[in-house]
Amino acid sequence: MTTDPSKAAYYYQLASDKNHAPSTRKLAALYLYGSGVKQDSVKAYSLNQRAASGKEPEAILAVARAHRDGLGVSVDPVASYAWFTVAMNFPAVELAAKEERTLLARDLNKTQLSAAIKEAKRLNGGRQ
Repeated sequence: MTTDPSKAAYYYQLASDKNHAPSTRKLAALYLYGSGVKQDSVKAYSLNQRAASGKEPEAILAVARAHRDGLGVSVDPVASYAWFTVAMNFPAVELAAKEERTLLARDLNKTQLSAAIKEAKRLNGGRQ
């Protein structure tokens, strides 16, 4: 195990290129914080999206937070709520996702909440 962030980025990139979702998520974190690579929140978001499509729980949670906070993507509370809902399907992040979604829901109006539930269902393959 290396403690050199630039070496870690190199190896995570190799694994990410082979569609290893956990490595893609870890590489995204390095880009988000500029650890061993040039800080790039847009690239971090893109990598997290890719890892999320591979069902990586931490990446799904990161995508939700990115939409909530505008990290690498425009602030979108509807998308954020939907991604937090998806994250709730994974025990490793279920509690955090549920708590963060509950806090976010307080700021959504009925139209936004309805749209968020519909998007969550779409992201979950028809399940809510």
